[in-house]
Amino acid sequence: MEPEIPEEPVQPDGPVRPESRAHAQMGLIRERFADSAQEGPLDHQESGVKYWVRSQLILVRDAYAQRAREMLFPDASPDEAAPRREPITPRPAPDNTPRDGRVVLGMQYVSVPADLTAEEAVALINADYHGAASTEKLLHITGSTGTGCPATEPVPVPLGTPPDPPLTTDRQAGAGVRVVVVDTGLDRATARLLPWMRGVRGDDDPLWLPDGTQAPYAGHGTFIAGVIRSMAPRARVIVRRGLPTDGCAWEADLIRALTAVLEHDHPDVISLSAGTLSDDRLVLFEEFHRQVLSHYKGVALVVAAGNDGRSRAFWPAAAPWTTSVGALSDDWRRRAWFTNHGGWVDVYAPGHNLVNAYPAGRYIYREKKHFGREVVFEGMARWSGTSFATPMVAGLIAARMSRTGENGLEAAAALTRKAQRHAIPGVGAILTP
Repeated sequence: MEPEIPEEPVQPDGPVRPESRAHAQMGLIRERFADSAQEGPLDHQESGVKYWVRSQLILVRDAYAQRAREMLFPDASPDEAAPRREPITPRPAPDNTPRDGRVVLGMQYVSVPADLTAEEAVALINADYHGAASTEKLLHITGSTGTGCPATEPVPVPLGTPPDPPLTTDRQAGAGVRVVVVDTGLDRATARLLPWMRGVRGDDDPLWLPDGTQAPYAGHGTFIAGVIRSMAPRARVIVRRGLPTDGCAWEADLIRALTAVLEHDHPDVISLSAGTLSDDRLVLFEEFHRQVLSHYKGVALVVAAGNDGRSRAFWPAAAPWTTSVGALSDDWRRRAWFTNHGGWVDVYAPGHNLVNAYPAGRYIYREKKHFGREVVFEGMARWSGTSFATPMVAGLIAARMSRTGENGLEAAAALTRKAQRHAIPGVGAILTP
């Protein structure tokens, strides 16, 4: 059963009620990324949007970039076809809009002519140079059919309500372990208010809209940090703002954020509750693993499997070098109705109707069921999604590390083996507190 919100009338002159959750979230992404994103794929016949790609630029392996320009702009002069080379820097520049010629991990941005979509341009180049070109995907807080959203909207619970699942009885769990959350940021007031959140630090979460209500996905990173601390109260938890625009980021921007975390925060475990459906692996993430992450020995990257309710691969969770986490229902014996699933999911952990830290303030529901209704949060919420099963596993990894002395990858592998021994037929490998 989903928590109920008191019904209130919607004003007739107010915003248009969305037809569905997907409609609400697609509208938000279209509004924020109208100048840079297009829906994919080309032959998509299912309802909703499968994923989003950058519309004006594609990524081409550096060695093929100039040939790609000549194919896309056959009538251009040599000077017009030549790019302005602009190597990418590990930290975001003031203007992160990529330009033709910019290089990211051996992939170069190439402009797309106005009469082609990004996917048509990629198909044209790959017909002659297989695997040379790729679209850049928009990654978002684990969502439904490319829409970018948790499984439910948050529901307020009274301040003083204990976390669910409850705080571990091992008060030393996580000691000496660093866990970095790459998400929307942290609400510092909530971190000071709740005992198990004290000492959590990080980038500020931009919480408020001009009307004084909470912005979309405000508090997402704070809730995740609370789940980690519930499992590993002594872990050093840092929340970085790697999904700065309504819980979304382009591949290159998120990779920059992850690279900065590795260089400056020295994590043992990274918790990432974002991704996208895709027909192919994310090329930039594969290069990030090969060129960057693999050189940081022992770091576990724990990634949400997504809330589409499908077996189709959700990336980067489906990559073999991540620990991918699906969600269990609130009885911990069944898969949650929203979770993605399949052989590419490593473990399932509780992710339905969790209770934890959430910023105090006014919130107006944006999705169909409670559209337009305003509620007030006091510092705690009930929320569902693979977004929140993921930090549970990250916290359990941290707790194990402090007990065994294993590094992040070793502890993640050991817990995955344990989850497989407790697998439930028809569900999969499960990991519970």
